[in-house]
Amino acid sequence: MVAEKVAAFIERSMPQTKIGNIDVRQWYIDGDTVRFEDLILMELRHVTAGSWQPVLAYPDPSFR
Repeated sequence: MVAEKVAAFIERSMPQTKIGNIDVRQWYIDGDTVRFEDLILMELRHVTAGSWQPVLAYPDPSFR
C-alpha cells in the first residue's frame, strides 16, 4: 500500500533520539515534541512524474 511506504519513509527521515533505553524518532516544532505516532497523513500530492509530496497534519497539543 502506498500510505505504508510513505509512512516508512517519513519515519526513517525523522531523527532518532534515545530516551532512557528506548529509541524514539521525533521532531521538535516550537518547543513541542512531535512523535511519528502523532502525525496524520492527510493526502499525497502528485508533484511531478514519479514524485509525490505528503501532506501531514499534527494535532494541536493543547487539545489533547
